[in-house]
Amino acid sequence: MNSKKSDYTLQRSPRHINQIKKGILFYGKTFFTPIFLKISLGVIISIFLINTLALYMLNNYFDRYLEKEYINNFSSTLASLSWSSSVLLENYDLPSLQRQIEDIGSYQEIDIIRVYTLDRTVIASSKQDEIGKIIFEPAVERVIEGRKFRYVDSDFKKGKLNIAMPISGGYYDKSRKTDAKGIFFLKSDLSAAKIFINNSKIQFLEKTVWLGLLLLIFILVWLTH
Repeated sequence: MNSKKSDYTLQRSPRHINQIKKGILFYGKTFFTPIFLKISLGVIISIFLINTLALYMLNNYFDRYLEKEYINNFSSTLASLSWSSSVLLENYDLPSLQRQIEDIGSYQEIDIIRVYTLDRTVIASSKQDEIGKIIFEPAVERVIEGRKFRYVDSDFKKGKLNIAMPISGGYYDKSRKTDAKGIFFLKSDLSAAKIFINNSKIQFLEKTVWLGLLLLIFILVWLTH
């Protein structure tokens, strides 16, 4: 009985012995030892943590960066229109002012753009039915009452971005204590930008998950051979 057991032990090949060291042989198959399971679990946890951290960074830093870019781009657009709009207002050339506003309002990212007088009346708008009406906007009030160079009301996650800026140039009005001839108001539609950002996040997560799975499979194959 003992001689048979020893003969069986001697017949084991070096590869057979290595498999026993790596794991437990059962009907010719190698099962994972606890250390293999720990390594696999560590890889899975690492992938999860990396995805969580990446998602957090995308939701915060990337959104903030794009929000700042939109604000700066729209502010630059309004600032570049300020001088020409001031001249048109001084000459009371409202038809030319309206054409200029309609051209800017044709961009997809702009929902509404208006020109207010200092008494809150809309004299040019990308929506013609608003002309001649008094439309209350908190951002416009902040610029008029606070004499601010620019007021921004934004919430990128909700797709909200309102900008108000004075149209400056020409003579200084002592009674109003300002050289503003009117107020720009711009309301942006960020729905397209939000769709693009969400799709980018999904693609990024899909790539990291697939990369993590491939890495896990590679490690498991390497450990079992």
